[in-house]
Amino acid sequence: MPVRSYREDYEWKNHRGQVFVQKPNHPRRRKDGFVPRSVLVMEAMLVAGLEPGQSDKDYALAIEPRNLLPEERVLHLDGIAGNDEPANLMLFPSQKALAQWRSARYAEAAKETNRKTVEDFNRMIGATKRKLQEGGAAGAKAAAAQRGAGTVKGRGHKPAPARRRTG
Repeated sequence: MPVRSYREDYEWKNHRGQVFVQKPNHPRRRKDGFVPRSVLVMEAMLVAGLEPGQSDKDYALAIEPRNLLPEERVLHLDGIAGNDEPANLMLFPSQKALAQWRSARYAEAAKETNRKTVEDFNRMIGATKRKLQEGGAAGAKAAAAQRGAGTVKGRGHKPAPARRRTG
C-alpha cells in the first residue's frame, strides 16, 4: 500500500469557497488532514496580537500560534467563507455564544426592516389622505391608481377560461 505524502500548506477551496490548508499534525484537522484557513488565521492573531483591520497574514502565520479550543468557533463577519482577513473574523467561546450573537443581530435587522415597512406604509397612507383633502373622492381614486390598487384599463383581472364539459 502506498504511503500518503503530505505537502505542508497545500490549499484547496470547497464548494462554498472556504479555503482549507493541509496540516496533518494540527489538532483541529479533519480526517483528511485539512484545517480551515480561518482557524489558522485566528490562531495566529491570538498570538501575534493583531488588531482588527490589520491584514498581515504572512507575518501572523509565521508565528507559532495558540491552538483554538475544540468548543471555540470562528465567524466570517461578511458571510464570505473565503475571506480570511483578520478584520473579517470573529472568535466565539462556544457555539451557543455564536448562536446568541446571530439571533441578536438578526433581531436587530428584523426591527430595522419592520421600521422601514411601517414608514413606507405611513407614507402611502399620508399620500392618500392628502389626495382626499385636495380633490375629494376623485383624488382618492387617483391615489389608489398610483399605488396600483383597483383596476387600470387593460390591466384588470382576467376571468378564467370557460371549461368544456365532457360527457
